[in-house]
Amino acid sequence: MQKILYAIAVVLALSTSGRAQSPPVSGQPPVLVVTGNGRVLAAPDETTVRLGIVRESRDAPRIVAYDASNTVSVRLQNLSLVGPVIDAGLKAGANQPGRST
Repeated sequence: MQKILYAIAVVLALSTSGRAQSPPVSGQPPVLVVTGNGRVLAAPDETTVRLGIVRESRDAPRIVAYDASNTVSVRLQNLSLVGPVIDAGLKAGANQPGRST
């Protein structure tokens, strides 16, 4: 993540360096042409796992029907725990597996 932020800072610094130059004497407006290409590769270092539970009833007393839901988000910095966290949530009753982002 720090590498990505560093790359963005470098691109911004380079793209604004033309503003500090004095205008040309010839009277033509200054022109700054920037062309770039970049690629940053970084291993993920954090994820958020979302699991939910939904209960439904069509036969509750004095209620025609209801839906109740709850979602829990778990932020993990140890990616080897993603599988065990999902497994524990499903064993505890989660019936709406979410996505890991």
